[in-house]
Amino acid sequence: MSIGFGASDRQKSLYTLEGSCSQSEWTSIEMVLKEDMQVPIPKPFDLARFLAATMTFVSSVENAHVFFDNKIFMKIAKSRQLPSSIRIPKDMIPRNKEDTMHIKGLSVVTQEITDPVKRKSFWDGSKREAPKVAKVTEAVSRAMTYDHPPWLTHSAKYAVYSAQVTTTSNKDLYKGLKAMTKKDPPSHFDFEMVYFSKEEQDARTAEEKIDPDMGSIFRGPQGLFPQLDGEYMSRIFVGQSTAQTTGIGGHMSGRFIPTVERGSRSNVEWNQELLYGGGFLARLVYEQEIRKVQEAWPTVNVATVDARASASREKALYAMRYFTFQPSTPDAKVARILQEAFFDCFDHSSNVHFPILTNSGIRNTKDVREIHADFASFMKTVPTQLPTSPGDPPNLVDTLPEKYGVRTYTCSDVVKELQGRILQEDEMIGCLRWWVGFISSLEIDEERETTLTFLSSLTDNAKSRIGNSTRVIELRNITKFVDGNIWLPWLQSDDALPPDTIPFSFTRPLDRRHISPSLLGQPMTVVDWLSHLISPQIDAAHDIRKNSAYSNRVLSVLGNIWPMMSSDMESEAKDLMQDFPWIATNLGFRPPGGAYFPEADVFRDLPVVSVNLFDQQILTVLGEFGVKRHLKFEELFAKADKLSTYTDPDAMERLEDIRKYAVFPCNKGGKYCIPDLYLPHGEIRPLGLPILAWSRRIDKDSEDEQLLIDMGFLRHPPLEKLIEIAGDPDPKVQRAAFGYLASKFDELYDMEYDPSKYEDMPFIPATRDGHDSVGAYEEVYSDPSWALMGFQKVHHSVDRKIIGRLRMREAPSARQVIEIFRTSPPKDVNTATKWFAFLATKQVLSPGDLQQIAEIPIIPVEFISQGHSDFAESRLVPPRECFIGGSQYGDDHLYRRLFTFVDFGDHANRFLKACGVKAKPDCSDIVHILIKDPKEFLKKAGAEGDPEKYLVELRGIAVGYEGLSEEDKKRMKNAPIFVGYRTSRSSDPEHSAIVVRDEFQLVQASKILLADDMENRRILSELYESVGSGYLSAHIKYNWTRCEEVRKAILEKLPIFMHEFDEQRLKQGSVHRKWDDKSRMLKLESNYRISAERQRESNEFFVSAEITTEENGCVVLWLKKTEHLDMYDVAVALCHLLFKTHKKHDVLSLMTILETDKEVLRKRGYDEREMAARKKQLEESGGGRHGGGTIRFRSKFLDFFRWQLGGSKTAGKVEPKEIDDAVKELMDQCANGQATREEQEIRNKEHSGADKKRKDVKYCAELKSTALETVDVGGAAGLIPVWRQITAHKEIPGELTDFANIVHGLNGVLDLKDPDLMGFNRHRLIFLNLAHYTEHLDSMTPGQAYIHWYYIILHEIAHNKTPFHDKNHELLVAGLSARFLPRLHDVEEVRKYFN
Repeated sequence: MSIGFGASDRQKSLYTLEGSCSQSEWTSIEMVLKEDMQVPIPKPFDLARFLAATMTFVSSVENAHVFFDNKIFMKIAKSRQLPSSIRIPKDMIPRNKEDTMHIKGLSVVTQEITDPVKRKSFWDGSKREAPKVAKVTEAVSRAMTYDHPPWLTHSAKYAVYSAQVTTTSNKDLYKGLKAMTKKDPPSHFDFEMVYFSKEEQDARTAEEKIDPDMGSIFRGPQGLFPQLDGEYMSRIFVGQSTAQTTGIGGHMSGRFIPTVERGSRSNVEWNQELLYGGGFLARLVYEQEIRKVQEAWPTVNVATVDARASASREKALYAMRYFTFQPSTPDAKVARILQEAFFDCFDHSSNVHFPILTNSGIRNTKDVREIHADFASFMKTVPTQLPTSPGDPPNLVDTLPEKYGVRTYTCSDVVKELQGRILQEDEMIGCLRWWVGFISSLEIDEERETTLTFLSSLTDNAKSRIGNSTRVIELRNITKFVDGNIWLPWLQSDDALPPDTIPFSFTRPLDRRHISPSLLGQPMTVVDWLSHLISPQIDAAHDIRKNSAYSNRVLSVLGNIWPMMSSDMESEAKDLMQDFPWIATNLGFRPPGGAYFPEADVFRDLPVVSVNLFDQQILTVLGEFGVKRHLKFEELFAKADKLSTYTDPDAMERLEDIRKYAVFPCNKGGKYCIPDLYLPHGEIRPLGLPILAWSRRIDKDSEDEQLLIDMGFLRHPPLEKLIEIAGDPDPKVQRAAFGYLASKFDELYDMEYDPSKYEDMPFIPATRDGHDSVGAYEEVYSDPSWALMGFQKVHHSVDRKIIGRLRMREAPSARQVIEIFRTSPPKDVNTATKWFAFLATKQVLSPGDLQQIAEIPIIPVEFISQGHSDFAESRLVPPRECFIGGSQYGDDHLYRRLFTFVDFGDHANRFLKACGVKAKPDCSDIVHILIKDPKEFLKKAGAEGDPEKYLVELRGIAVGYEGLSEEDKKRMKNAPIFVGYRTSRSSDPEHSAIVVRDEFQLVQASKILLADDMENRRILSELYESVGSGYLSAHIKYNWTRCEEVRKAILEKLPIFMHEFDEQRLKQGSVHRKWDDKSRMLKLESNYRISAERQRESNEFFVSAEITTEENGCVVLWLKKTEHLDMYDVAVALCHLLFKTHKKHDVLSLMTILETDKEVLRKRGYDEREMAARKKQLEESGGGRHGGGTIRFRSKFLDFFRWQLGGSKTAGKVEPKEIDDAVKELMDQCANGQATREEQEIRNKEHSGADKKRKDVKYCAELKSTALETVDVGGAAGLIPVWRQITAHKEIPGELTDFANIVHGLNGVLDLKDPDLMGFNRHRLIFLNLAHYTEHLDSMTPGQAYIHWYYIILHEIAHNKTPFHDKNHELLVAGLSARFLPRLHDVEEVRKYFN
C-alpha cells in the first residue's frame, strides 16, 4: 500500500490517497511541497535535534536514517535497557483526589540516543541561514562521493520513569470522552517522565562551549535536553512534542487528548486528572535523587570529604532546581496542577518530611530554620536553608506549601544549642545581643513579662569561654554587669572583676539601656569591685595590697568615675578601704590615713604616695580617701626644732618652702597657706576672713606684726575681696565690710577703685521697699526719690562723703527705667499717677526712649467686668492707645465707647503726652479702630438699623483724609468700611404686591458706584472716589437720535449763564466757548439708559439727560426720548461738565435760562451780544477780576522766637570783671526758673537811642507774624513742648524726634533740670527753629549739629541778661561756652566728630 500526502490550494488542507505499490518492507510516506513554496528546507542539524527528541517516547522505534537522493546523511539510534520495577513508597498516595486515576506500578528504564552526523563542513550553518534546495542537493551529492564519510558521534543518556495507570472514569466523564474521541477512553496506559542527570546536563553545556556556533545537538529548539532556567523548556508529549511546557526540568508523556491543532492540548477534565501522574512521578524522582545525595554525604571533615561534600551539594542543588516549578506556557494551569500533585501525593498524616539541601547537608524541612542575622553568630548546630542573592534562579524552598515550610528560630532551638556545647566569646556576645534586642522590641508589658520567664532556661544552660583562655563562665552564676556609662573606657578587659559579674567585653556591644531589663541583672558598683580586689581569692597580678602598679591603676580608674558616684556610694567605698594598706608610697603600702602628699613631706621622712600626681582627678580621690596634704602645725615645728642636728644643706631652703603648703592653723579650723591668712587684728575679725590662730597678742606696728607681714601674712584685704565680702548674705558681715571700706578708702583704696570693674557686684548698703538690702553700683542711686519706682536708694546710714568717693550714680539710666516698665509696670491708678508725675520732673528719658515706652502697656485702666456691675477690673494699656481727658465728650458719646481716656492729673498727663498719649482722637485713630472691626464700630455707633450716625464719622474721616498716611489710605481701600446701598425686592403677602426697599451694607469702596449728582454729600463722594469708588456715569449704555432744538437753545443761552462766573470755578477752562452752530464739538443724542452691574445684579435708573466726552474732545449730551423733556436734568448734566463744584441754585438758574424765551431774556437785561462785547474788551485790556496774579506762601513756618524783652536803659550791662558772676547768675536763674523785676522788664524791642550794633537783632528777633499755638505731636519730641505759627498749615517734619534728641542731650550738657526744658522761668521761653534744623540736616554730621545748636542755645541764654548783640552779649556767650565746653566734648557724637 502506498500513502501519499498532498495539499490543495483551494481547501488549504491535507489529504491522503490510497493505492497499490510495489512490495517492500518499508512504509513510504511522501509529501509534495507546494509549487510556490520557496522557504528554506529544515537545517540538517536542527532536523537531527528534532528527531532525537521525538524518539524519546516512541518505544517501538530504535533507529532513524535520513536519506537525501538515496544517500544516507543522518543516522539516529536509540538503545533501551531493560526496565526496572520500583516499589511504590508506602507514604505516597497512588491515586488522585477524584479517584479516577490509579497507579498500579512503577518502573524506570535508561535510554541512550546516539547520533552520528557529518562534520562541521557539512553541517555548517546550524545557526546561520540554511541553503536553498538546489544548493543542498549539490552539497549532498558531493559529500556522498566519499566512501568513508567523516562522521561525528554524539550520545546522551537519561532515565525514563513510567507509571502504569488504570482508569475508572465516572459516567459523565466517560460519555464526554467518547463523544470527543469517537472511541472508548483507555482503561490502562503508561505515564512517563524523563529525568536528565546533572552529569548529562553538564555534558550538553560543554558541547555548547566547544562549538558555540553549532551548539549541542541535544539542546536547543525542540531539543531533547531542556534548559532549566533558559529559553527552551521541557514539554508535554502526545506521541510528539507539543507547545505546552511542564514548568520543571523533565518532559512528560501520557494519553492526553489533543485538540484539532496539534500545537496545544484541550484543557478538559481528563487532562487535568491525568497530570496527577506527572506530579507523582516528579515527587518520586526528587525523593530518590535527594536521598542518594544524603547517603553519599560525608560525615568526616577531611580534605577528600570536602571534595565529596562539594559534589554532593552540587547534585542536591541540581535536583532542587530541576523540580522547582516555574510558570508553564501557554496554559499556566499545567504547572500549578503538577505542583499541587507534587506536594500532595504524600500522606501528610504519616509523613511530614520534605528533604532539602541545607548548610548541614540534606535535612527535612521540619528540622531546618530560616536564615536570620540575629542567630547566625551563635546557632551553629541547627541546619538552615542556603542563602540566596538577588538575581538567583527560583528556589524550591520558596515554593514550599505551609505544611513543608521552613520555620523560624524559636527559644527552644536556642536552648538546645546551649545544651549541646560551650560557646566561644563572640558566640555568647551574639546570643546576648539577640536576647536583649528581642526583649527590648516587645512593646506590650504582659508579653515582655511572659517572655522573660524563659530567661532561666537560657541562663541555666549557657556556658562560654572568655577570649582564648580555657576559663569558662556559666550565666547561671552571673548577677551583675559592667555599666558602660560609668566604667567605660576606664575599665579594660584585663582588669579583675568579681566572679558574679559578666566581663564587659560580653556586654560592650549591647544597648546599655536594655541590659538590666533584659538580663534582670544589676550594674556592678565601686564597692563590689573594691571588695573583690581586697578579697583572699584575688590573684597576685591584681592584688592592690602587693602590686603597686595595679594599685595606682585602680586609683586612676576611681579618679575618672568618682564624679559620677553618689555621696552614699562614696562614703561606703571610703569606709571599706579605710583600714587596708593599699596606697602605694615610697615606704611601702599604707592605709589612706597613713599616706601623705609630697607637699606635706617638708623634711623628706614621710610615706609619700607614688601615683602620678599630675592628674587632678587622682588627687581628688586620694584626698577623699584620707591621704594627708600637710602635717599638723605642732608636728611641723617639732620637726623644725630638730633641724640643727641635720647635716642636709637644703634644710633651711625646705623650711622656707613651708609658705607654699597649707600647714598653718586658722581660727575657723583647718589649715591654710600663708598668703591666705590674715593677722589677728580686731578690725579684721568681723569680716569673716581666715585669721591666723596665734597664741599671743600681736600689736599693731610691733616687731611680731612686721615679721608676720614679711613672711607673707595679710594685713588688709584686697579691694576686690573686700567688695565681695560686702555682698555676704550675713547683714553683720555686710555692714562690717562696707564700714571697713569707707574707713580705709582714702588711705588704701582710692587710687585702685574703678566702679566699672564692680558694677555687677552687690556691696553698697541700700533700701528697697522699706527693707535693707545690698546693691551693685548699677543698682543703687543717691537720689532717694527713685525708690518710688522700686529702685534701690542708698541706705540712710551711708555717709554722703563716701557716696561721692564711690562715684555713685544719682539716677538710673533710661534703659533701666524702660526695663522697669516692661517687667514691673504700675498695677493700679494710684501708683501710676505717682510714677508718671515723678517722671515728668526728671530728664532721664530722651524722646527716643519715650517712643519705646509708648509701645509698652504701662497705663492701668479700670473697666466694669461683664456681669459684675459692682466689680471693676484693671488692665494695662500702651500709651499709644490712650487719650487724655475725654470730658469734652458726653457719657453717651461714641468716642467714649471706642477709645480709652485717662486722666492722671496735670503733672502725670504731661509725661503721658510725651509718651504719645494724644489730647483727643484724630482722624487716623478713628480709621485704625474702624478698620480693626467695622461691624463692632457700626454697633457701637448705634447705626445697625440706620447708617446715618456711621456716615457722620465717615464725613469726619473725609475731612481729614488728606492728612492720613499712605499706609492708612491703602488699608482703607482694602477694608469693608464704606456704606453702600442696594435695592431689594420682596413680596408682600398681605397686599399682594412687590415691596422695593434700599438696604445698606459695609463693603469695599471699589464695590460701590457713586451717583453723579451728590451735591448734598459732596465730601463723602470725594472720599469714596479717593479710595476707589467709580461713578455711575461710567457704566452708561446709550441709544441715540439727533436733538437739534435743545442744542440750539444751549448754544444761544449758555453764554448768558456763564457771563457771571470766572474761570477758577470751571472744570475745563473755557471749553464752552468753542461751541457754535458750525462746530461739532457739542452733539445731542437721545434714547439712552444707565445700567450699573455689581455683584451679579443689574439695576436700571432713568433720568432725562446725561453728558459724555468723546476721545476727540467732542461733548455729547444724551436726552431721554420722551415728549416732555425735563430741562432740570439737562442743567444738572451741563453743571457737572462745566464746574469743579456747583450748587443747587446754579442748576436752577441755568434751567430757568434754558427754558425762558430768548426775547424775554433780552428784555430782562440778558443780551448775549452786549455781554460778549464787554468780555472781549476786558480780555484785550489784560485786566479782569480773575486775570491772574501770584499767591505767595511762606516756606518756613517757624523761626527763632523769644519773649519780647525790654526795660530800662541800663538793663543787661555786664562788666568784664563781673563775667563769672553773671554766668553763675544766669545759670541759677535757669535752675530756679525765676527772674528779677528788672530782668522781667527786658523786651525784644528796639531801645530808643541804641547804636547800630545794638539794634542788629534780626536773626533771633520775634517776627510780627509769629502768633503761636501748641501742637500735639504724639510724644515725638518727648517732654519738649512744640509750637507753630497759627497761620502755618504744613505738616510737622519727621525729623522732629532726631532734633528733640539733640536738644535733650544739650540739656544734660548744660545741667538744666527744670522740667519745662529751656523754660528758664515761666515767663521766658526760647523757641528753636525746626525748619532751620531740617534745612541744614544733610550738610551736618550729628557731632556738628550738637556744636551748632550748643552755641545757639547759649546765645539765647545770654539774651536773658542783655537784649542786644553788643559787647555785653558777646562776653556772656564766651563765658557760658567756656564753662560747659568740657561737658560738650563728653557727648559721644561730638567725640566721634573730632576723632
